[in-house]
Amino acid sequence: MAGASIVALGKAKPGSSYSAAVYVVGVINGVWGVWRSDDAGATWVRHNDDAHQYAGLGVMAADQGLYGRIYAGGSCRGVVYSN
Repeated sequence: MAGASIVALGKAKPGSSYSAAVYVVGVINGVWGVWRSDDAGATWVRHNDDAHQYAGLGVMAADQGLYGRIYAGGSCRGVVYSN
């Protein structure tokens, strides 16, 4: 099962042939998380872990100037960022 509730595009990985890194908040291979793909969705790397669920995210933006950084907010916890 897979699906996303939030999708954002950020700066591409240095040396990548793709124009952007893709970030999603959703389910990849049956696991909910915040995910990044550097190859147009062929493979995914999880940004969070089971101990860091962020109490539910409502918004997310990917940094256009710094590869790997996202900003997210939701559930009255302010804004968090992850690299």
